[in-house]
Amino acid sequence: PSMGDLMQYLDDLDPTRLYNACEKVQSDLSGACQDVMTKIYNAFKDHSDGLKFHEAAGRRALKNAALGYLCGHKEADRNAHDLANAQYEGATNMTDRIAALSNLVDTQSAHRDICLADFYLRFKDHELVVNKWFGLQAGAVRASIIEDVQELSAHPDFNWKNPNRVRSLFAAFAMRNPAAFHKADGSGYNFLTDAIVKLNDINPQIAARLLTPMREWKRFDAIRQDKIKTCLERVLAVEGLSKDVFEIASKSLKG
Repeated sequence: PSMGDLMQYLDDLDPTRLYNACEKVQSDLSGACQDVMTKIYNAFKDHSDGLKFHEAAGRRALKNAALGYLCGHKEADRNAHDLANAQYEGATNMTDRIAALSNLVDTQSAHRDICLADFYLRFKDHELVVNKWFGLQAGAVRASIIEDVQELSAHPDFNWKNPNRVRSLFAAFAMRNPAAFHKADGSGYNFLTDAIVKLNDINPQIAARLLTPMREWKRFDAIRQDKIKTCLERVLAVEGLSKDVFEIASKSLKG
């Protein structure tokens, strides 16, 4: 199960502890299954020309699951990242290319930035694919993630007036990157709050929707409750607050 799924079953929630537990399980499974996953990957890495659609899709799904395990060990070595890079470079379909890039985006591998730059250049004229490019990076678990997202918000192809582009970056960070968004120091909450305040004057409906991951603040541990509550209060104190944002923020604060 994903971390997001597991979070629905827990109270007094410490997302950092949960993330670390999930990572340990992933790493242990990956370490124990390296030989098996290598065999699976090699068996299904060839092109699926001539197969029926569902058969080809199934082969790709199994192959990419195996790649995830090969790259998922905490001590994943250069070989695993080289394998992901080779798949990226040789991909003949978007599924394989995205899967390879997804396995590099959390890493410090030298392949990461090269592949991200290449992906953007390949698909910069395709709006939905560029949205995916923003979202992949916003979902990366990296020490520099807030700085990364801040830098992406200044990218020439980012537009605060484009709702889908805003969601692809800020909603991806807040809703698909719980390890970063729920950091105990509150930096993720403050970062999202800054975006909500800015969007209040640009697109209040999107600003209100970005409050979603803070609405159930009472389910978290005391430290995070206090920090989220402070952010909700900061939103409500904004001069000229829109009706949409006020409604969600005030209801959330009341719990």
